[in-house]
Amino acid sequence: MVNAKRYPVVTVLGPRQSGKTTLVRSLFPDHGYCNLEDPELRALATRDPKEFLHRHRPPLILDEVHRVPSLLSLLQVRIDERPAEKGAFILTGSHRPRIRESIGQSLAGRTSILKLLPLSIAELSAWGVTQDRDALPANDLYRSFYETYVERDVRQLIELRNLQAFELFMKLLAGRVGQLLNLHALAGEIGVSSPTLREWLSVLEASFVVFLLPPYYNNFTEPGLAAYLLEIRTPQQMSRDPLLGNLFENLVVMEALKSRWNQGVDPDLYHIRDQGG
Repeated sequence: MVNAKRYPVVTVLGPRQSGKTTLVRSLFPDHGYCNLEDPELRALATRDPKEFLHRHRPPLILDEVHRVPSLLSLLQVRIDERPAEKGAFILTGSHRPRIRESIGQSLAGRTSILKLLPLSIAELSAWGVTQDRDALPANDLYRSFYETYVERDVRQLIELRNLQAFELFMKLLAGRVGQLLNLHALAGEIGVSSPTLREWLSVLEASFVVFLLPPYYNNFTEPGLAAYLLEIRTPQQMSRDPLLGNLFENLVVMEALKSRWNQGVDPDLYHIRDQGG
């Protein structure tokens, strides 16, 4: 990763299970490793960040650093003491707002920010990956991902009082994949206010679950999750589903997004809509 030769810190952002940990550990095998999902490590980093960095010295990978954003202030001090030391810290995180706010305050100009989505179709094909009958069924995979995401991530970011309404919101978003987004209409169906839905949507965007294609075109970052929420379980169901075209468009958009991010450039993706819709 060439950026590690240019910056003291490299930050890799992306959704859960996109391969951030596997990637950075394979690229930086000589770095120490700390996963801040570990309760003991997180408690020490929160309570006494100086002692934490004394015990865990660079070069160091700090996984899921969004769990202790206050640690970044001390990283700034450590980095400024040795400005010539490149690639000293490799950070990963799943929540952009938390990390971006902390980086803006502490690591501006000291870190390169990269985004990682799950493997693209081209990448899978290049490695000869095909559907395996012995693999974990997609339905089980996405059920576990969704339940974990709601339980672990959403409740950390917002005060989620109505889980049932949020789950309905997710399913209605899946039903509108590849269509213009009307939060006011959704609010009427769900029975919550538009500002609340706007807050929920911002959380979904921040966690790389939903991608809005300007102007306001809704896509799921992982098309398989959209299919799961739509209760599409087999290829035969998919072929008959009225949203087949929308899901295919979603897949194409996300492949383009992965290609742009893998090149280290901004998406700059948009859609056009004529007067006839």
